Amino acid sequence: MVTCCQKAGAYALVVLHCICFHHPSHHMFLLLSYIQVSKLSLQMGSVFQSTQCASFHLVKHGRLGGRKDNVFQPERAPPVPTCEEIGGDFKVGGPMWLGPLHDREVVQTALDRLQGKYKHDDSNNNYNSNAATSSSLPSEDHEPPSHKVYPDMKWIATRARLEGLLLSVKDELPDVPLYYGMPDFCRTLKCSSPPLHVVQAALINGGYRVSGYHKDPQAIKTDAPSRFMWDILRTWIKLNPLQKEPQPDSLAAKILAVEPTSKIDFTISASLKNQMAANSQSKVSRFPMNPEANWGPKKAASGKKRSIEANDADATKRSK
Repeated sequence: MVTCCQKAGAYALVVLHCICFHHPSHHMFLLLSYIQVSKLSLQMGSVFQSTQCASFHLVKHGRLGGRKDNVFQPERAPPVPTCEEIGGDFKVGGPMWLGPLHDREVVQTALDRLQGKYKHDDSNNNYNSNAATSSSLPSEDHEPPSHKVYPDMKWIATRARLEGLLLSVKDELPDVPLYYGMPDFCRTLKCSSPPLHVVQAALINGGYRVSGYHKDPQAIKTDAPSRFMWDILRTWIKLNPLQKEPQPDSLAAKILAVEPTSKIDFTISASLKNQMAANSQSKVSRFPMNPEANWGPKKAASGKKRSIEANDADATKRSK
């Protein structure tokens, strides 16, 4: 994404990433006008990731400064030179895209089509059959109708999976590029993982925004800093003590030795309860199971089996 933006900037173009499915070929890009090129530095940056825990800081490459905040300036380094939790070093990743990952209008349009909110015309088989059998673009005699009539989505085999993916994408925070993995925090502290809705409640009660992440059911996207996430785990462990005390020099001991700086409230609000009830009653699975056992890409062929079979065949011939 960053490479595309850098190339486009050289030609006075801006690339908008509409949506990316779980397939390398499912990327859609729009090229827009020259006006927003100078703002690309506000949408790209680097991540400073702690080398020993899940804490990170995002730093954009540019910022607006000057008397009227209309001058583009280089951004400053992270506010702390080392990790606040354990004093470890940062490793730097990037450049990376920090702007919105999805165009919500495109996502909503795709959802409407999948859910049948647009009319479809089964009688318009002439265009569909020609488009399916021809290897080239359809000719002018077989253009699709100009009015909003679309093919019936019931013929798409992955319709339910796509609908669940798009619903997750639609609910994501658009201006939060990265996510926190709760198993990463709990693995460091060697504690039981709190339910996801409990963490969401603590973030909402702390005044932060929160959503899920469309790729990982155990991930959370939020505008809360890493320190607040660790305070949630510190408070959770006080309410649910560890079965075994951590070693004195371990990462868990260093993190738990710091008292929470924020007040954590795990009370589940009425709005969050309603949202959980609506998700539980939905017939669409946002994270469907694999269709069969051992489903997915297999190990790359090495040719070893073929060579063994050839040697066995040669040995058989010689024995005869």
